[in-house]
Amino acid sequence: MEYQHGAHSVYDIKYHLIWVTKYRYHVLKGEVATRARELIRQTCMSRDVTIVQGSIGKDHVHMLVSCPPTIAPAKLVQYIKGRSSRMIQEEFPHLKKCLLSSQFPVFHHMPLSILMLRDEGSPSL
Repeated sequence: MEYQHGAHSVYDIKYHLIWVTKYRYHVLKGEVATRARELIRQTCMSRDVTIVQGSIGKDHVHMLVSCPPTIAPAKLVQYIKGRSSRMIQEEFPHLKKCLLSSQFPVFHHMPLSILMLRDEGSPSL
């Protein structure tokens, strides 16, 4: 395990993020999936967030990310989902036609689980 260092902190924070598309439509394929991957990587790099592991399915995105303690989980998700959804809607206007709603959040539902790391000698909660 590799710890990261801040000015006054040592940390290893990882979040497991999962999104599914609205109505679980299979829209994350081909060019849309490639562009979503690029946008997510750009957003994470600009916020000093490391993508440990991730995958994009036809209707969902899985990511395990490591980020500094200065970014709240809700803000991290807001940065990634907001930018990628907005840009994908602008670049692929045909996606709006396949949905009933005129507002198309590509990543509609977001359950978030936080991985808790502990020392080997400490009791589990």
